[in-house]
Amino acid sequence: MTLLRLALAAQKWKRTTRVALLLAVATTTTILTGALLVGDSVNGSLRDLILSRLGRIDRLILTEVLFREELCNQLQQSADFRQRGMQAESAILARGSLKNPARSMIVSGVTVFGCDDSFWQLGEAGPTKPPQGDQIVLTDRLASRTYLDARIGDRIIVQLGRPQQIPAESPLGRKMETVRRRVWTVSDIVSTDGFGGFSLSPNQTRPLNAFVARAELADMLDQSGKANLILVGRQRGAAPPCLEENAMEITPELTDYGLRLQFVPTSAAAGSGYIDLTSEQMMLPEAVQAAAEKVWTGADQPQATFTYLANWISAGSKRIPYSTVTAIDSIKSLGPLLRADGDPVQLADDEIVLNSWAAEKLQAQPGDRIEITYFDPVTTHGRVEEKTAEFRLHSIVPLFDGQQRATLANDRQLTPELSGVTDQASIDAWDPPFPFDASRVREQDELYWDDYRATPKAFISQRAGETLWSSRFGNLTSLRVPKSKTESAEAAQLRLHRSLQAELSRSGTFAFRDIRGELLRAAGGTTPFGVLFLCFSMFLIFSSLLLLSLLVRLDVDQRAAEWSLLAAVGFQPKRIFQLVCLETFFLVGAGGVVGTLLGILYAATMAHGLRTWWVQAVATPFVHLHVSGLGLASGFVAGGLVCFLAILWSFSSQRRAIQRRGLVAQAHTLASRNVSKRLFRWATFSLLVAVFAVTVAIFGPPSLRTVLFFAAGSSTLLFAITGFGGQLHRLGAERGHHRMQSLFRFAGVCLSRQPQQSVLTIALVAVATFMILSVSAFRIEQNKEGRFNLLAESALPLYFDLASSDGREEYGLNREPDGLLGKTQVVSLRVRGGDDASCLNLYRARHPRIIGVPPTMPHDFFADDLGVDQWGVLLQDLPADAEGNRIVPVVLDQNTARYGLGLYGGVGEQFELTDQSRKTTFQVVALLRNSFFQGSLLVSEDSLLDLYPETEGYRYFLIDTAPDNALAVTTLLEEQLADYGFDVEPIADRLAMLFGVQNTYLTAFQALGGLGLLLGTLGLLAVQFRNIFSRRHEFALQQALGFSPHRLSILLIIETIFLLVTGLVAGILAASIAILPYLVDGEVRVPLFATSGLILLFIVGLSVGLISIRRMLKAVPVVALRGE
Repeated sequence: MTLLRLALAAQKWKRTTRVALLLAVATTTTILTGALLVGDSVNGSLRDLILSRLGRIDRLILTEVLFREELCNQLQQSADFRQRGMQAESAILARGSLKNPARSMIVSGVTVFGCDDSFWQLGEAGPTKPPQGDQIVLTDRLASRTYLDARIGDRIIVQLGRPQQIPAESPLGRKMETVRRRVWTVSDIVSTDGFGGFSLSPNQTRPLNAFVARAELADMLDQSGKANLILVGRQRGAAPPCLEENAMEITPELTDYGLRLQFVPTSAAAGSGYIDLTSEQMMLPEAVQAAAEKVWTGADQPQATFTYLANWISAGSKRIPYSTVTAIDSIKSLGPLLRADGDPVQLADDEIVLNSWAAEKLQAQPGDRIEITYFDPVTTHGRVEEKTAEFRLHSIVPLFDGQQRATLANDRQLTPELSGVTDQASIDAWDPPFPFDASRVREQDELYWDDYRATPKAFISQRAGETLWSSRFGNLTSLRVPKSKTESAEAAQLRLHRSLQAELSRSGTFAFRDIRGELLRAAGGTTPFGVLFLCFSMFLIFSSLLLLSLLVRLDVDQRAAEWSLLAAVGFQPKRIFQLVCLETFFLVGAGGVVGTLLGILYAATMAHGLRTWWVQAVATPFVHLHVSGLGLASGFVAGGLVCFLAILWSFSSQRRAIQRRGLVAQAHTLASRNVSKRLFRWATFSLLVAVFAVTVAIFGPPSLRTVLFFAAGSSTLLFAITGFGGQLHRLGAERGHHRMQSLFRFAGVCLSRQPQQSVLTIALVAVATFMILSVSAFRIEQNKEGRFNLLAESALPLYFDLASSDGREEYGLNREPDGLLGKTQVVSLRVRGGDDASCLNLYRARHPRIIGVPPTMPHDFFADDLGVDQWGVLLQDLPADAEGNRIVPVVLDQNTARYGLGLYGGVGEQFELTDQSRKTTFQVVALLRNSFFQGSLLVSEDSLLDLYPETEGYRYFLIDTAPDNALAVTTLLEEQLADYGFDVEPIADRLAMLFGVQNTYLTAFQALGGLGLLLGTLGLLAVQFRNIFSRRHEFALQQALGFSPHRLSILLIIETIFLLVTGLVAGILAASIAILPYLVDGEVRVPLFATSGLILLFIVGLSVGLISIRRMLKAVPVVALRGE
């Protein structure tokens, strides 16, 4: 008979045992396959969300300033573009708040899209009819009762930020009246599961979207014919195209960058003049300056100007109000300050030149002291401060020459346009954004305005102007290039326009982004859910392998005589081993197939759990089953390999005893001194590892404390199990030298005769205890709110300080009678918007949100996490990197660092972020624990403004008020600041939401651990049955010698209780070390679940022991004695 026939025949014999082994193999394979499929399901669901929300969109352009819609038309009209089956759509993307007055519901953080009808052709599941006129389409989540509670036909107020011509935090920028509002009618409600969920930010949470007609939204923002978004995708039915750059070329004009280039004639000679480059935002961006200086060289070398407002120009007691002063270095071709011989006047930094009108009114002469009073170029919390600078009058420049022609100093183009000021017919009609006292204005000032408008009255050097007025918004208001006499004005303007346009096109402002590729890469996430659920299932896998090992040992006991008989008739040990391998191969193959199929059901159950029981872990019910061939194959191979090795290991550990003891010997494992010594060495090593881990945790970095203590607890658990196993082996090896003085002593000796079975029982109980206690203790309970108890965010920035009486007055908050806000502390923080990097977002954060921590933050706010000198960590100057670039100190929540950004190096680790083709290096200087700042990067306010100077106002607020006043303060702020989309929530609620993710994961772990406990119960049952089977002759002999069944029952109960208590003590000791820092800090409490779990474990173990005893009492002693 061949080995194959023997192996097949063995599957039919002892069918009950073979089926049990097959189910054990199937269980292990089910768990491994299911865990891998859960990972595939989460990643596949994240990918499906991206694809459904993007529709057929592949590329896009998104800018901060609005550009001409002709750019999109230019792309759409390209023949090559159309031939590729591509479609381009222009749109406006704005963020603000919506209000449903009928039901008093306000929702902030809403994304409003202005789009044309053809926009909906890029996706599926759009509205029945695209919005027209005053119609608005809402997503189902936004229209739900939780948010707007809106229905079709409702009138909705949309509030958006007004595009600012000049930065609001400049003294010349508007800080109030920055909100545009309009009433729209709900025409349809669309699902976020389709194209209605269109979003550029990767997040599985359903977005709050609203859609209106693009032309109507542009009119609302006073930006007719403009857009800030171009979407490129495939036409319906077209195959995915190869998006080559030359197929998507656009040619933005300078106006699309917010720039103006115009020819300005001068009266010096016919055809003379200059080409003037200015910005709609008054200040020229640094990138534009660099580009212009790079391409305009030689004869086209530009002249820089910087014109600013002076509240007063004074000479002694004489003063002139509200005048412009230009900082400029004169050149021969453009002046504006020239000597009689035509050479330019070079001013020192403390010198000034007045025009003839100003000098006359001030009665000033060269050498006199002239004072300029001006606004500080940057406002803080809306406060405008005046400063004064003193100069010496160098000379006086006339407004007209001897032929009554305007001089180069008489040039109103030196002053940039300022809405509400330069466009008014008189000073009295000004509507300025800065504090303005009309009583200062005299008739002569009005006459000057009538004749010269905003022509500068004084000139200083460019360096002096930069010293006084430069800010993060810029240091120039224009660049002037002299026109050559041999070139026409039109030709010069066109030439300069094209050269600057070509250089700016390389800046990437209008470069297409591969948005589909970006979001699909983000769908890979930072949390490998396959690995996560494998870790969750580790105890379940351990229990199933333990059950498999015990079943194999039981099978070995039952088949010992069979294999001994094979050896007696000539089978070599190697041949027997090959037979066992072949049987195992059949068993593992069949069990693996069954387990792989059941793994699909297991994964479906887990996916259902993530949509229902554990939905808090993923924020929204979006996970659906995804089955991949790779996942199935990986689960089958991994499960089969693990089970195959476990079976062979279990058999090999018995093979020597089988060969040695012959046909009639039972195949129980004997105690051994060598094994005892080996286990004691392992116990010593484990103890040393535990001591080392605790030492490093105490004196090492705090960020590793949790991991190290858990490692120490695990090592302690291994120490207890191996130490006890070594002691049992030593006791068992001394057989024949024991005095049976009591039943307890006798029970100990009996346990030592089967040390491996005893150790397996203890290990199972100890591991279960360790897992139940340690995991339960890691549940986070929010029992304190910290320094602040309320947190607020606004859709639109606030520029005045809510902590000051003047700031509250600007928003009408001082009218409340009880003075609530006077008793409330408010800290305002700047925010650079970006992706959520908290545990609530399963996508990889590409551009995480950055919060600027101001100096007004209470200095003890981070005391628990950062120590005494907490502000030093954010304000310190770190050494530059290898390329000389600045490294920015950053504070992170530890969960953001590990799971949001994939940073595991702790304090001192560096990482890079790329934003708008600019790389910034950050270095972690501190980690927070369980902070409501989770998901954001914390840097100093100065660092934030250095990195992103365009960031204005405050949109993040920490509020400290008496608990009894919290509701009243929330209502007051949300009602009075509704125009800004001000939303207040208790910090306890935010923390509960964040903590709920971790606690839900722990709940899932405990649920899977419960299944492991069920398998462990079966393992205990197998251990006890194997114990009864291997000791049946012993029990029969003891009864023959006079032991009563009752006394034997007590003996077995003592053995069972001893094993259970030993396992419980070992598990409790190890868990106590693992959670020691939390117990010391008082941050955790062992919940009722853990206690009830341990009681249940003890009851189950004792019940299994009683079942085994009952089976032993049913055995007939005579039958067992015949084999003795």
